[in-house]
Amino acid sequence: MAATTWMTIANRAESALDGSILAGDGTLDVTTGEGALFPAAFDFMINVGDDAQGYELMLCTGRAGDTLTVTRAQEGDGALPFTDATDVKLRVTKLYVTNLQDAINNIEDGTNQIVGNVSALNIGAASGAGTGQIKAEAAGAVQHSILSGGAGDYMSIGLGRAAIEMDVVVVAGNDQFFTGTVAGDGVIDVDDNTKELFLGVGSGGPQMRIDNTTVIIPVALTVGGGYGSTGVSISAAGVIQADGAITTDDDLTVGG
Repeated sequence: MAATTWMTIANRAESALDGSILAGDGTLDVTTGEGALFPAAFDFMINVGDDAQGYELMLCTGRAGDTLTVTRAQEGDGALPFTDATDVKLRVTKLYVTNLQDAINNIEDGTNQIVGNVSALNIGAASGAGTGQIKAEAAGAVQHSILSGGAGDYMSIGLGRAAIEMDVVVVAGNDQFFTGTVAGDGVIDVDDNTKELFLGVGSGGPQMRIDNTTVIIPVALTVGGGYGSTGVSISAAGVIQADGAITTDDDLTVGG
């Protein structure tokens, strides 16, 4: 969509030429002291003329006191010479109305205003209660993607309350793991080349790697009767050992 030409207006901005002008002149003077009747911001349209000499729409692109800088012969008019004391009036012209109609139509349509024109977008919510909605697109409809930026960037999706209770981080490239300084940072990464699933918690590399044949855990694995209890463990060196008393709820199966 072409940029809209927004122009300034002022109520009852009317004066008269202070001296005659020729068809090729790019400036004109209005009656002494009446330049201030016209807008200080630009651009705006003026209509110069009378029934005897004819009329010409001009685009005013600047004003210094009572002197207006103009672009002649606007909206299909021809440039004309005018005598001293000819009327100079600011007018709302067809171009004003057309630009307004175009802007409204584009907002209603939406595509010209939004699609292809947003390169970066931040959406914030004020404090207080609110509701949100996630809509699943129907089969065959346009789908939505959220992608990270360049190398070294990542995208995170937080689910939970003020202190994020669940964090899914998609890293920028293969084998690039999210390194955070806050305890509880987590990463879930699927390598597009090897199809391996990596799970990690905290800073550093993956804590678990899963592919279609193996599960690799580079630290000791403890199998216990409950969270925090001791039982049977497999060390990082592959040694099966007892970590304290083994009870009936401590089960370990190795093999198919």
